Amino acid sequence: MITKNQVACDVERLLAFGVKNFALSAEDAEFAHNALLDLVRLSEPTKDEVDVADVYLLDTPHTLLAPILDYAEQEGIIESAERPLYDAKLMGAMLPKPSQVIGEYNRIKEEKGVQAAMDWFYKLCIDSNYIRIADVRRNLEWKASAEKADLVITVNLSKPEKDNKEIARLKLLPQVAYPRCMLCFENLGYAGRLNFPARQTLRFLPLTLSEEEWYVQFSPYVYYNQHCIVFSKEHRAMTMNEKTFDRLTQFVTEFPHWFVGSNACLPIVGGSILTHEHYQGGGYEMPMHTCEVAEWFESGDSEVRLGRLNWYNSVVRLESTSRESLVAYAAKVNELWKGYSAPEVGVLAETDAPHNAVTPVARKKGEVYILDLVLRNNRTDETYPDGIFHAHPEHHNIKKEGIGLIEAMGLFILPGRLQRECAEIAEILMGKDADYSASVHKDMIDTLKKQGVAATREEADARIRAFINETCVDILRNTAVFKEDEAGLAAFRKFFQEIYKAVKA
Repeated sequence: MITKNQVACDVERLLAFGVKNFALSAEDAEFAHNALLDLVRLSEPTKDEVDVADVYLLDTPHTLLAPILDYAEQEGIIESAERPLYDAKLMGAMLPKPSQVIGEYNRIKEEKGVQAAMDWFYKLCIDSNYIRIADVRRNLEWKASAEKADLVITVNLSKPEKDNKEIARLKLLPQVAYPRCMLCFENLGYAGRLNFPARQTLRFLPLTLSEEEWYVQFSPYVYYNQHCIVFSKEHRAMTMNEKTFDRLTQFVTEFPHWFVGSNACLPIVGGSILTHEHYQGGGYEMPMHTCEVAEWFESGDSEVRLGRLNWYNSVVRLESTSRESLVAYAAKVNELWKGYSAPEVGVLAETDAPHNAVTPVARKKGEVYILDLVLRNNRTDETYPDGIFHAHPEHHNIKKEGIGLIEAMGLFILPGRLQRECAEIAEILMGKDADYSASVHKDMIDTLKKQGVAATREEADARIRAFINETCVDILRNTAVFKEDEAGLAAFRKFFQEIYKAVKA
C-alpha cells in the first residue's frame, strides 16, 4: 500500500529529474510541481526532506515513474491499461513547450553545429520518456556473420503485447478519426486513448523540403541509433517521384551525418503506413552501407556514376557531387523501372495493378551524394500469395511481416514471440520430449535435430541463432527481383543498359 506521503516524495524525485534534464527555471519548476501534484490528486506537497542525489545519476525516468503509476492505479486514478497514457501526462507536465525546444535546438545548432544540436534533441526525447529507452534495452540483438556484410538481427520486445481481455475491450471503443494517423501534425500534445498512444511528450523540428513544410521527430521505439521519422505536414499518401529524391538529398545536405530513405509506395514491399508521406533515417551505418559496388556501368551522364551494389537484393547505386544531376537521374531510373518487365526472370511491371517500385536510400560522404535504389516488385501468385519477391513461406515462422526499408538494408526486426518460442525449441534440442507436430517451427526443429542433441542451453541457442541468421539472408535473397544466378545477373545487366538508353534519349 503506497501512502499519500510516499507518492508526494516520489513526485519530488520526478520533479528533480525534470529540473535537471529540462533546465527548468524556478518559475517553470513550480508550475510543473503543482501540475504533478494535481495529477496524483494531492492538495499539497510532502513536508519531508526528500533525498534526490541518486536521481541525478539516472539516464531515464522509468524507475521514478513506476511508483507513481502504481499509486495512481491503486487509487483508481487510472486503470492498468492506461499506464502508458498516464506516464506521458506526467512527463508532459514538465517538458518544455514545442517552441522552446525548437528555439534551443536552433541555438545549439548555431553555436555547435547540426550534429550537436540533434544529439541534444535525441537526449531530450530519451529524458522525456518519449523514446522508451528502458523498453528498447530489452530487445535482443546480435550480428549475423554473412558473405556480403554482417546483418543485424533484433527481436523486438519493446512493444508490450496486449492480452485477450484488452483486445476485446479495444474492439468496443468508439471509432475516433483524430488524429488522422500516427504521423499527423495534430499528434503534438494529444492526450491519447486506449487505442492510440499519448503524445504529450512528442516534440518535432520543422524542415523545408522541396519548398514544403516537413518535420523530423524520433521514433518512440528506436530500432537503431537516432532512428528518426521525417514527415510531411500535409496528410497525403506516399508517392515516389522526382520530388522524393529532391527531398531525400536535401535532407542529407542539412544532416550529412545521417542517412534517410523512403519505403516503396506499394503494399507488401512498402511500409506499414502508406497513407502519410514520410521517410526514415538516422545516425547509423546499415549493413548495406558497408558494401562495395560489384560493377560499374556507363551512365550516359558525366556527372553521375552508375553501379550495381554487391548486396543480397537488387540495388542500383548512383553517385554524384551534383545534387541536381543525381535527382534528375534517379527520376529517370524510377520512371523506367515502374514500367519495366523482365518476364524471363518473373518480373512483370503490371498485371491487374502496378507492381514495380523503388526503395531509395540517400547518404552523403564528403561532397559526394550517394543514392541507392532498391528495386522492388509486389506481384503475387498461387505459389507465393504473400509476394513472389517477399519472404517465402518456408521462412514465415521467423518473419512473415513486410520487408520494408530497414530490413532491405540488412537490419531485421523480428517479432517478440520468438523469444518464447526459441526457448521452447532450445528445450527440445536438449532432449525434452515434446509433441511439436503442429508447431509453425516444425521444419526448423526437424532440421536442427539432425545435428544431434545439444549438450547445453548455450549450444542449443547458438544453433537456433545460426538458423535464424541464414533465414534472414535467404529472405533478402527472396526479395531480389534479379537473382544472383546467371539468368538474374544477365537480366539485371540488361536493365542497366536500358537505363543508359533512357538517359541518353
